[in-house]
Parts: sequence; structure tokens; C-alpha cells
Amino acid sequence: MISRKIHAGSCRSWLFRVYLRQELCCFSSVPPQPVPPLAQTLQSYLKALEPLLPPEEISHTRRMVQEFGRTGGLGPQLQERLEKRARHTKNWISPWWVQWAYLESRLPLPVHSNPAISLPRRDYNGWRSQLVFASKLIAAVLDFKATISTGQLPVENMRGKPLCMELYPLLFSSCRIPGPKHDYIAHHGRARRSPTHITVVRNYQFFQLEVYNSDGSRMTESQIHGQLLRIRSQSWKTDKEPMGILTSEHRHTWGQAYNRLLRDKLNKESVGLIESGLFVLCLDSPVMRISDEKCFQSSGDFLKRNYSLGSSLRTTQHGDFFFCLHSHHHRDGRVPALKQLLKRYASRKAAQVLHGGGTFSNSGNRWFDKTLQFVVGEDGSWGLLYEQATAEGPPIATLLHHILDYCEKPDPKRAPLVPLPMPKKLYFHIDREIKRDIEHAKQNLDILINDLDVNVFNFKKFGKDLPKQHKLSPNSFIQVALQLAYYRVHNEVCAACGIVSQRMFRGGRTEYVRSPTNQTLKFILAFDDPSLSREAKVQLFREAADAYSALANQALEGHGIESHLLGLKLQAIEEGLSIPKIFMDTAYGLATHWKLRTGQVPANTDSVMCFGPLVPDGYAICYNPQADHVHFSITAFNCCEETNAETLAVTLKDTLCELQELLQPTM
Repeated sequence: MISRKIHAGSCRSWLFRVYLRQELCCFSSVPPQPVPPLAQTLQSYLKALEPLLPPEEISHTRRMVQEFGRTGGLGPQLQERLEKRARHTKNWISPWWVQWAYLESRLPLPVHSNPAISLPRRDYNGWRSQLVFASKLIAAVLDFKATISTGQLPVENMRGKPLCMELYPLLFSSCRIPGPKHDYIAHHGRARRSPTHITVVRNYQFFQLEVYNSDGSRMTESQIHGQLLRIRSQSWKTDKEPMGILTSEHRHTWGQAYNRLLRDKLNKESVGLIESGLFVLCLDSPVMRISDEKCFQSSGDFLKRNYSLGSSLRTTQHGDFFFCLHSHHHRDGRVPALKQLLKRYASRKAAQVLHGGGTFSNSGNRWFDKTLQFVVGEDGSWGLLYEQATAEGPPIATLLHHILDYCEKPDPKRAPLVPLPMPKKLYFHIDREIKRDIEHAKQNLDILINDLDVNVFNFKKFGKDLPKQHKLSPNSFIQVALQLAYYRVHNEVCAACGIVSQRMFRGGRTEYVRSPTNQTLKFILAFDDPSLSREAKVQLFREAADAYSALANQALEGHGIESHLLGLKLQAIEEGLSIPKIFMDTAYGLATHWKLRTGQVPANTDSVMCFGPLVPDGYAICYNPQADHVHFSITAFNCCEETNAETLAVTLKDTLCELQELLQPTM
């Protein structure tokens, strides 16, 4: 379960009232998550295997499933205990899900776990504007936190039903703590004396910045800006050890280094201040310096040879940027490869938020264990990196929407003329062992970063309005397109999952939805068949999209199969029983080897989320559908010869255009 580390302090009665309001806000009118009927889940599981396995393997698995589900068998016994667990706990699966999916994972947090959201580039370039925007950003986040602390955050609804809001208070002052076998969560926000500081990182140096005045009021933007200027003046050196790199390690390795680090009193104090802070602000150097020759060498010498590039930037309507070429043109009049450089910038901008770009870039400006990290670059790039044990996409999207709205408003408060304490620089004693740990972490992170291919693009031919015009779900439309594109590249249908929220239930988190269905397979096989009419293909496409919509709706109502199967397996383990045979079956291993990890992350802005694949030979694809365009991110590992993010991206674009052609005659 999620454990909370509580610090003692003077009691404030209003804090109890605030959290009482939050608890009522979180749970009033939100029903408990149901345990699906066993027979329904087993039948759905077998059906989900049909597009993935040959008939003879399905027959073998069917016999195993029937044995598990027979009256008096192990399945009904475990089902009965799950139902009992559901009656006596807030949520029967969420604590297990958090423990199994996140806290017990030993993989590094960057790439493998923490999602990143890259937002449209701000229209500035330089450190002065960087600090102005960072001040505005901090003020916006504090304003959002105030709506939570005062119980004023509106309860969200989906399909007319209230959603559980319990994750919102956990966004702030939370941190994941490494352990030898599993991690745990330290949440300081419910301590009797709540933290009033954030952590600012620049040039690998950490600072404690108080963001509340002595009377409890939030600092104004001008006050925060003055403090950030002070931090910059104290962090101009670039030869400091990147302590944050340690948090990028394999969790067992980091757990051992963590224990060594905290033996020292000064280190323990500095780490404690980072962990208890409301959030982290990362002040990064530019993603790509325009005058940096290495940038152009890595992007191809074409631009450098043929253009004199000015350093000024402009922002497009979709948040990208373009170089001001002034009157300089290619010597033979051709349009340059600037579009490719812009795409590379968008991908590197997203990767910068995801992992920092490497140990020679900004990866040392991270503390990957923190729940919230805001990244603000000198070149106008910015985004958010979050740890998933206490955060999920929808609450993060709500936070970002609040930030964007706030940033459009002028600072309403005048700064009080009172002296402010100097931001506290956090120091570390680095002995030989810690130095060795840092060097190993740097090597391992650079290997991981170099292995990850991040491909971000904006598909501009159409957006979610096109599927809506044809009475199709935009999400289902894209899911079928992803399956078709994957098949065209790899000539197979793979285990693929989308993500559905379970926040309609008390303490609900997420559920996987399997996107390959029999209907999808029929459509994929028929799409390139010249003997079939366009009308027949359209009908098969509709059936495939509707089948995915039905599965998503089923999961949304608490009747998904993945959480239920996981619960049955973990219930057996908790009781000390042998793992049931259906979970040791080859079919189950294949069905949960998620080669295609997908996620729709809708937002009111041109943002894009990215994270790494779940398996070495897989992809991770996120998409943000807008009215007339769709933002995509695709990641894959370079070490796998079978996968290629660029190939899949090109195929996906072609597939989407062909699906548009398929539907157009029906308008």
C-alpha cells in the first residue's frame, strides 16, 4: 500500500478542516469499484486472445481457463475472497495496482515509468525571460494548490457522474523513496506543519525556495522573480556534481546509494528538503542552441552550409518555432530541410522533459523521485514530468489547464516591501563511494537515453472532427489506425493496450483496454484487399472502431479484465498459494507482452505526452487529438532491430490519410 511519512510539528486546527473537506470532496457520491463477475472476465479473456493466437493454442488455453473457473475450483474461491476484500477496503485493486505496477518495479524511473508532457514553446529566448515565465508558472501552481487546500476545486464529472478527487492533494509534497525490494511514497502534505517551500534546480545545484510569506500569504510573481534572480547568481558554476542523476538509477542500485547518502547528516537534511518540497522547478539550458555547430552537425550540415541563421525565433500557431532566415535563401532556390530540423526540435524538446537530454545536458537538473517537476528552458521550451504512484494523466491535465489560464492574466498582487530571506542552497558531502555511484549513474543514464528514439510530430491533415462527422469515436478511430499501421510494419497483430480511467469509483486508478479484437483483425486483413468494395471496408472499419468503444465503455464501468485478472493472481500470492496455471500459460505471457502501449491524453492546448515502451521490442504511442490536427509521440528502443519509431510514424501518417480517403465518399 502507499505509506505516508508524517513529520511532527505544531498542530493547526484549520488543516484538519481543510483535509476533512477534501475527503468529503473525494468520496461523496462516488461508488466503490465493483469486482466483475468471474465468468464474464474469463470469457472476455478468451475472446481477447483470439486475434493473437492460432486455434490450437486457444483450445489449450480454453481448457485451462475452464478448469480454473469451474464450480468449486480455485477461481471461484479467489473470486469470493476478492469480493470480501472489496467489502472491507476503500478499493480492492488500486493499492495492489500501485504496488505491482510502480513501487515493486525495479526499472529506472526515467523512460520506463515517469511520463513527460511537452507544451507549446513560449515566445521568448534567453535566461531573463526564462525567469519571468518561471515566476509566473510557480505562482500559477500555488494558485491551483490553494483551490485544493481550501476545498474550492470543483468535483469533476464524467457522463454526469462525479469522479474521485483523492489524487489531487497527493500531487504536492510527495516523493517516491527507493527501497531494496520495493519503494514507498512519502507524503508530507498532511503533516501538522505543511511544507511551504519548493526546490529549484539550476546547473545541477539545488535550492530551497520559500514561496509563502511569514503571514502565510503566497509570494507574488515579482517576489518569486527576485528570488530566482538570486538563485541564478549563486548557480553560475557548471562544474558541480549532478546529485539528481542518482535518482535515475535502477531502483535497487539507487536504494543502496540512498542509504549511503543519508548516513551523512548534511546529506540527509538536503535530501529531506527536496523530498518534502511542494514540487521541483528545473531551470534548463536550451534544448538546441542556434549557434551551436554540433547542433547542425547532428541535424546534417545542409542548413549550416547554405544558410546564415539568425538567432531570433518565432512561434507558430501550433506552438512550434521557426528560424528567422531573413533574406538568406538556398543557393539553388530549393526549400531547405528546415521542416526536418523543426521536427527534430519538437522531438528533442519532448525528450528534454522526459529525461533531461543526457549527463552533458540537463539530466542533472532532475530529481526523478518527485511527484511533480516543472521544466523551463532558456529557449522557451517547457513541460512537466511526473511520477505515477501518486499522479495520473487527468489530474495533471487539469493542473496544466489551470496554469495556462493563469499565465494569460496579469499579476494581480503588488509585492509587499519586505525583505525576503536568501534562498537556501542545498549542499552535499560527496565521498568516494557517492562519487562512484554518481559516475555509474551517469554512464547508465546516457546508455538509456541513447537507446531511446523519441519521435514527435503533428499530423495536420485532419483532427477529431473528421471521425465525429462520421459518427465514430476519435479515440477508437486512432486506435484502429494504430493497429493497422503496426500490422503494415510488422505483419502481425500484437498485444496492445489503451488506458481508461477508473476515477468514477472510490480510489480508482486506471485500467488497460486491449485494442486488438476480432473485428480489428478482419478490417486489417481486408483493408489492402483489392477485391473488396469501399463500402465493405467502411463497414468493417466501423465494426472495428465500435468494438474498441464497447471494450473501453466496459472498462470505464469497472468491468475491464486486466485489473480483475491481476487481482485474482495477487490474491493467490497473498494467501501463499501457487500461482494459478492460467497465469503461467504461454498465452497469458504473450497477451501481457504489451508491444504497443498507447494513451490518449486530450488537452485544451497543443501538448504531447511521451514515455518509454513497456517491453524492449515494443512502442509507446501517445496522442492528443485537436479539432483539425493530432499531436503524436512515438518511442522505441534503438537496441531492438525489429522496431523503428520513424518507420512507424511514416506508416501511421500514410494510414491516417488512407482512412480519410476511405471515409470521404460517405460524407
